[in-house]
Amino acid sequence: MSAPSVDATGLKSLSAAATELQNIISTFVKLIDYPGGLSLTNAQIAAAIIAQVDANNFSRHNQDQKIVEAHATFTAKNSSAQQVFELLVIWDADNPPVGANVTQTAHFGWEIYLNGTRQSGPGHVFFTKDIILPNYRIPNLQQKEVSELRLTKKGTLGTGSMESVTRYFKLS
Repeated sequence: MSAPSVDATGLKSLSAAATELQNIISTFVKLIDYPGGLSLTNAQIAAAIIAQVDANNFSRHNQDQKIVEAHATFTAKNSSAQQVFELLVIWDADNPPVGANVTQTAHFGWEIYLNGTRQSGPGHVFFTKDIILPNYRIPNLQQKEVSELRLTKKGTLGTGSMESVTRYFKLS
């Protein structure tokens, strides 16, 4: 069975696409069946995660800091400090491949994994054909983390805790 996904099409600005990216990721984070052990509902866990997802700023990160990919990892632990789950949300920027029969447009992509298993995606937020991203992933070209942008937050989550770490990458 493939993971659920959705695409958005026809976006005309990077900021509108980043907002749509945030909305789509939020929708799919809400659909996940999280493991128990935190004395919270799925909706409460999803709300805590969504509050930490930074995809709505991807247009600014892409333009200003040349970020082409981000990884947000959410690690939840119970009151005994044992890991309950790890959620990984990835978003990225891609231009279409070069070629005469290319129908794909530039896009922001996304995927969501729970404990290493894809839960949803890959999905895309496609731009109109006239938009080409100035900063995008290039196949076979290494990326490096921009450590000064790393965003780490820790807090309580029900009867346990959650740490979120968002790492940003640009081309080497």
